[in-house]
Amino acid sequence: MITINTVRSGPAGKTKPIALKKISAADAVVADAVNASALGDVLLPFCAAGDAVKNQDLVDARGLIEGELAARAAARRQKADLDRLTAMLVLTPEELADAATYAKRDLEFHREVARVAGNSFLALMHEAFCVHVEKFLVQPLRSRRKREDALARHRPIIDAIAAGDADRARELARTHAQACLCAATSNTRRKLAP
Repeated sequence: MITINTVRSGPAGKTKPIALKKISAADAVVADAVNASALGDVLLPFCAAGDAVKNQDLVDARGLIEGELAARAAARRQKADLDRLTAMLVLTPEELADAATYAKRDLEFHREVARVAGNSFLALMHEAFCVHVEKFLVQPLRSRRKREDALARHRPIIDAIAAGDADRARELARTHAQACLCAATSNTRRKLAP
């Protein structure tokens, strides 16, 4: 017997079952793909805006997954992959001027690293939390200078991938994720300062 429990969000973030259906395994249809957006919805309780502990957990998870994806990309890279990644470092002034637009472009870069890595499970896990990371990134990247700094941190990641240096690519991707949290923390401290 397989139980399917469909939920929807209720007031104050509480979930309520919409349907509970039991079906036999013989009647079950198993999809060959997982919807990353639906998986991302499952992560909502773990991605509370303004919660310092949950933000740290999100950044740690991002660093671990993006670090491993970068390491695997270093082992599998091809010239065309490196060309695509390098081209992604070129942003228009408009893309760099807006924090939300930059956050989308930043994650496009990391999605491309995930594609190069060639691990569909890690890529799915990465995609599942990208929507939460994108929302989180807007705060620390409100300043154009911080967006420029974040963009500049992509170049050494590409260099490490190009050199086939998995350990360095992993470390740089983790450091890049942690730097975003540091920027968010400094923004919060400035807001709270008298």
